[in-house]
Amino acid sequence: MRIQPMASVLASFALALTAGAGPAVAAPAAPQLTQVMGQVVKVPAHGSALAKAVCFAGQTAISGGWYRWTYNVGVTPGESWQARTSLPGDTWVVVFENPSGVVAEAGAIAYCTP
Repeated sequence: MRIQPMASVLASFALALTAGAGPAVAAPAAPQLTQVMGQVVKVPAHGSALAKAVCFAGQTAISGGWYRWTYNVGVTPGESWQARTSLPGDTWVVVFENPSGVVAEAGAIAYCTP
């Protein structure tokens, strides 16, 4: 039985680990996102309204959100979804509900990528 010195074993192990390694692979680049804020819409008292944010030409809305312009009123988003204005998927739509007794203002936000 042949016993190898520990340094020789470690060197063989290191060589085996790196033998099949190819060139380092860079992580994929993060997608370029553009935030587009749609126009403010008036949400009537005890009513609802639809707001939309449209991406720039050649971009697709991959997600979205909303903002409240009237901060002292309890307007809330109901549904939201990707939609089409000019091209499929270029718009983010939000439906707002306003349970309060006064008019509120809010808008949609689209997160767009080329």
